[in-house]
Amino acid sequence: MLPLVTLVAVTTAAGVAGFFLVRHWPQADPALSATQSIGQHLGRRRSVRRFLRSRLDPATATGLALTVALLGIVVAGALVGVFVWMIRRDIGFVNVDLAVERWAEAH
Repeated sequence: MLPLVTLVAVTTAAGVAGFFLVRHWPQADPALSATQSIGQHLGRRRSVRRFLRSRLDPATATGLALTVALLGIVVAGALVGVFVWMIRRDIGFVNVDLAVERWAEAH
């Protein structure tokens, strides 16, 4: 469990550091040329641009709320998958379950 927590902490710190680096120095963005290229292609394709704008617009009912809900469902599904994998492999949750069972038996 400790390696997982360490991994999450390190990746979160790296993501935050990258965010602040790119925010203060936009030319440090490794994907800047790809972003500009995609922007040029979207400028020519109005249907794709309209679709993306409608998906990210908080004012429309099927916009940002639906996109965030879909993202939440995907993340929840991934978490359930990880939990099931941990249970089937007898790692993580089995130790917690045994600790709770012993505590309940003692009290």
